[in-house]
Amino acid sequence: MAKTLPNLCAYVCLWYGFSMRYNVGNKMLLKSLPAVVIAARVQVACGEQQSGGGSPCSSPATPATSVMGRDEANESWQQRRLSETLVVVPIPSSEACNGTIRHLTCLKIIITSTSGGLRWDGEMSGPLCRELKAGRNQKLLPHANVGLCLQVKGHVGAVVKLQGNAGNAAETFQRSAGASEAKQFFQLLPGKPRVVSRKSLAVSGFPERYSRPAKAIDPSWEEAWSAAMAWNGNLGNLVWSYGAESLINPYQSAWFASRSDWAAALPDALVVATANLLYIPDGDGPLPKGVEGMSRDLDRIAREFNVPSLLLGIGLQAEIRDDQDINTAIHALHFHDVSVSMLTAFASRAPPAGIAVRGNVTSHLCRKAGIAACVPLGCPSFTINRASNLGAVLQHQWARVVQKHDAHAPSLKIAINLPQLERGQ
Repeated sequence: MAKTLPNLCAYVCLWYGFSMRYNVGNKMLLKSLPAVVIAARVQVACGEQQSGGGSPCSSPATPATSVMGRDEANESWQQRRLSETLVVVPIPSSEACNGTIRHLTCLKIIITSTSGGLRWDGEMSGPLCRELKAGRNQKLLPHANVGLCLQVKGHVGAVVKLQGNAGNAAETFQRSAGASEAKQFFQLLPGKPRVVSRKSLAVSGFPERYSRPAKAIDPSWEEAWSAAMAWNGNLGNLVWSYGAESLINPYQSAWFASRSDWAAALPDALVVATANLLYIPDGDGPLPKGVEGMSRDLDRIAREFNVPSLLLGIGLQAEIRDDQDINTAIHALHFHDVSVSMLTAFASRAPPAGIAVRGNVTSHLCRKAGIAACVPLGCPSFTINRASNLGAVLQHQWARVVQKHDAHAPSLKIAINLPQLERGQ
């Protein structure tokens, strides 16, 4: 009994306190009840109208949505404004600006499948050329750079900024876009554009006496053959050298063929195009001096530069006697130690398929020497035609020739071209 009385008093006090708090809360609620009732009725009314399809009770966009809408509208306006002040000016990589710039490159190239909101304008080539040659007194520039270029399905142009409104007669050339401005142009291009930076290449095997006429002579000309022969009597060298050079994107590669240029700055990569440098003499005879000297020179250069290195078009020349069985002779062939050393220097600095050889025999001998980077891609002249279905086209044309032959068609004509030899040779 003594313990029950204090507990009872405590319970009574707690009940009384909670009752007071409850009553005070009810009074405060009753004071605000009209507003609560009105809000509830409005919500119900709006809900009924929305279920019927549309509601005048819809409030304006929330502050966050309004801000988002303003940002999107502002971004769209900026895109339109940017596209109105930019054009893409088509430019050739060689003999640019009416032949006054020998080689033109781009510090950065945006590669994409479509121009998006950017338009092309060849009329701005004159002001662009004047900017490129400003302050340079040479009449013929060996090299010049454009800051930013756009490449769309093989077509390349310099991105140029304008003053004035696009399409207006008052628009004028302001300046070419800089390489550092590439990111802001992404918003004008759909998809996922790719940006490529220019690289410096040390090259060998691209003689200018072959590449310049190959670029300058149009095969459709009536005098194309005579013009090519006037440059060099060996058209085979002209064709394969041009094919090897075509493998390099001229807009994103500044190449240096002079050994003095190589010494001035370390290149990003070494690219060598050659032909039948892998010479195999009969028996254990020595290599010709020219072949040995070039092989040792390339071996040394690849090891000294120690940069990614590629060999294009290298092939085999072997001495096989007339009385030897060709298959047995090929099986017995092996590269000279000088050739193996040179190939190893490139293979250790090349991607997995970094040595493009002429055929399967050369590739077989590479594997025999322990070099896995050789891939038989044939003569570099095969790469002049960039059609992705070239193999299928050639196969179809060859099948037509066979059909004409089998049908004894009178329209079948075969031309055979033999080198001209003087009597006694």
